[in-house]
Amino acid sequence: MRKSFLFIIVFIFLLSSCSSQTPQVEEHLVEKEETIAATWITYNEIEEIVVSSTSDISLNETVYNKLTVLKSYGINTIFLHTRAFDDAFYKSDMFPASEYCRNDNHSLKYDMLDIFIAEAKKLQMKIHAWINPYRIRNDNKTDRIIDNEFYNDLCKSEPEAIVTGDSFIYYNPASLTVQKHILDGVREILDSYNVAGIHFDDYFYPLSYGDFDNAYYQKTNTKISIEDFRRSCINNLISSVYSLVKRYDKRLIFSISPSANIDENFNDYFADIYQWVSDDGYADWIIPQIYFGFQHETMPFAEVLNKWLQLCENSSVKLIIGLSVYKCGNVDEYAGSGKDEWMENSNILSEQIRMLFDFNLSDYALYSSSFLYKSNIINENLEIEKENIEKIINKT
Repeated sequence: MRKSFLFIIVFIFLLSSCSSQTPQVEEHLVEKEETIAATWITYNEIEEIVVSSTSDISLNETVYNKLTVLKSYGINTIFLHTRAFDDAFYKSDMFPASEYCRNDNHSLKYDMLDIFIAEAKKLQMKIHAWINPYRIRNDNKTDRIIDNEFYNDLCKSEPEAIVTGDSFIYYNPASLTVQKHILDGVREILDSYNVAGIHFDDYFYPLSYGDFDNAYYQKTNTKISIEDFRRSCINNLISSVYSLVKRYDKRLIFSISPSANIDENFNDYFADIYQWVSDDGYADWIIPQIYFGFQHETMPFAEVLNKWLQLCENSSVKLIIGLSVYKCGNVDEYAGSGKDEWMENSNILSEQIRMLFDFNLSDYALYSSSFLYKSNIINENLEIEKENIEKIINKT
């Protein structure tokens, strides 16, 4: 993790305006590294943009206007949902059009990836293609999976590669056929779109129990535990995606945003975060989702942040802190005795930023974009947070 005395500049405009670079050291020899100020644009937020637009022209204008607002908050990096459910918000020969952006005949209504890249370029912002690699649906309604040839073929040829639960349908991470499908999907994006990187979030193994991957486990004739086998399946995909991305261009970024709970990543999602930050060839950026207040009963922000600092202390992987904007002024339902913290205090986010200052962290990501550009949900606490942050900067 690097120290930058210009970290101050990062937050001068945070939630008002922000941009920063590392100190000028032999500018003609050393390329400046831009501080990452990021946000996520989810599939639901893309749908809202599509629904609110009446023509191609107004859609481009809508995207540009929303990006302009994000830019005014200092955002320079966008994680854009590109494949949320084994579907596509872009022109694809492999994946059906997303149900959140398609015509009545199931064709793609707008190439949202292309539009966002074009409009972001005007504002010197970077688009990273955000992919949920294994998720097919967040319910178990198989009849809603339309025009997905790969899924339909796999149901016949390799049914064990599909995992269906009470509230989800996933591809089985242990399937090599699935792994190839995901890699081919990444390749399709890199072949056709000028993205700055590929981004995965925290959805990996669908279940931490059961025998849904036992057939694959038995075929390996391995002596490792089923847990280590599962972690190896995820590691194989992660390292393969990283290698693929770097073959296209070493400047392209592969980033992962895991759960803030390190043990949960390792034991429940079988995401071997320890190996990803200690060994080369897995990820460029790690962005833990530390969406908690200081009074959270089981995951207090300071304690969780400290664990990630220790984990990444000697890592070459960039640590970017995921912060919650959406909780400002709202009840934190799962925080136990600290559930009212975000309602009763209007300085939680700014104090978290102050703590990042103290630990010389200069990169952050805010979840999520609509809580920045939607004026009707910008609440009083968030407005006060902007003022608090500016005061912190002025004193530093």
